[in-house]
Amino acid sequence: MAVRLIVALLPVATTACLIMTFVMATATATALLGTEDTNTGASVNILNYLNESVVIHCQSKESDLYQKAVGPGLNYYWQFHPNVFGRTVYNCEFLWRTKRQDFDVWKGSYYDDRPPCSTKGACSYKIAPNGFYYALKSEGDQPPGTNLGIAESWEFYKPWLPNPSSV
Repeated sequence: MAVRLIVALLPVATTACLIMTFVMATATATALLGTEDTNTGASVNILNYLNESVVIHCQSKESDLYQKAVGPGLNYYWQFHPNVFGRTVYNCEFLWRTKRQDFDVWKGSYYDDRPPCSTKGACSYKIAPNGFYYALKSEGDQPPGTNLGIAESWEFYKPWLPNPSSV
């Protein structure tokens, strides 16, 4: 019986050893390549400043947050942990009346063209009738659920585009 138990545990021990080797190799490669994302956690907060609902669909390669209707004055918020190689990207598509827009709302350190807010982890966007704004300095960097979306200043980011499929 003892021999069978040892044999049964051998695959578990081998798997644990392989996982540990992968984790150590990943950490070493990250340190050598300098590609580690400095954020231990990140978030995106999208505030609807329109007088009606907007449809938002956000996703990354790893997760689809599905399409959601966000009512007037409400926000759409999520947290995530960027991958260690800095390649996490969240893209959102926005639909409102006969208008649309889509852009990357968060990009990891691997990308040179990432939004400025990605460097600090938290990104806040405001949806307005003329387009999208991002927070230059946001209180949203505080713990989740506290002062979400309060920004000291907003900068215009992207206009709405016509939605050809709504014709």
